[in-house]
Amino acid sequence: MHSSRGIALSVGVTLALVASGCASASQTNSSPAPASLAGMGPATLQWTGKFQATQQASGDALAMRGRNSTTGDVLLRADNANAITATLDLTDVPSSMTDMHWALISGRCGSSAIPVLVVSEFPMLSVSNGRAHVHGDVSFPMPTSGIYHVNAYRTNGADESDVLACANLKMEARTP
Repeated sequence: MHSSRGIALSVGVTLALVASGCASASQTNSSPAPASLAGMGPATLQWTGKFQATQQASGDALAMRGRNSTTGDVLLRADNANAITATLDLTDVPSSMTDMHWALISGRCGSSAIPVLVVSEFPMLSVSNGRAHVHGDVSFPMPTSGIYHVNAYRTNGADESDVLACANLKMEARTP
């Protein structure tokens, strides 16, 4: 039989391991700002990225939806202390689409993290002639550290796994 002291030690070691695992997991989703950006406030920073098409299976796991060649750019800047101005431009958007949802998400493309806000809180992308565009405000404070990406969705955003294109974001000094 185990003594109560041995069980307590075992539980303590287990809790320490779990805590260190949680600390490691949180460190993988954030990174310190590069030295050149340290101490800069949201108004002096921007996040940029390049959209890359994702290839996903349809309801039938073996049937692909066809070739996806969607690409584009994203730019996020602080509008004020509690808002981001987002500009997204995508090309080669499927002609069947008229409007698209998008979201800002922590982590890199493909992560299972949820968006920082409900998808419907992000301004819709307007689609016309194979191009999608939005320039609008998001009520969310500009992040000054961490790792983020943007997903553009095929559907109305209700299915967050139905990603048309994804852009890993990079924090940099704001350009004029």
